[in-house]
Amino acid sequence: MLIGEKIRKLRELKGYDQHYMASVLGIDQSNYSRIESDTTSVSEDRLQKIANALNVTPDYIKRFDDKIVFENCSQGNFGAFNVQHYHLSENEKDTYEKLLSAKDDIIHLLREQLKKYE
Repeated sequence: MLIGEKIRKLRELKGYDQHYMASVLGIDQSNYSRIESDTTSVSEDRLQKIANALNVTPDYIKRFDDKIVFENCSQGNFGAFNVQHYHLSENEKDTYEKLLSAKDDIIHLLREQLKKYE
């Protein structure tokens, strides 16, 4: 896998779009796109900036193998992505459920109001 493809896959795993990456790097989106399509070379300085934006090291990008990442994810080992699991108390769960229910009620109300303007 070429460096641009590795960068693209890492960017997608982080949930970033090309516009975000380009803005962090201070370049146009079209120039950033050329990095991911491997139509332009990536200097060590630029790789360091990309790594900083992705919160990884340049070496991590160079060694990145999506097959290993997805295999680890399917086994529940998320490695470099620092996934944390939180255990909520019953009171916190109840509060969370009430907030979700209130959100659903508001969405329903707003949808009903929108129907009046259709």
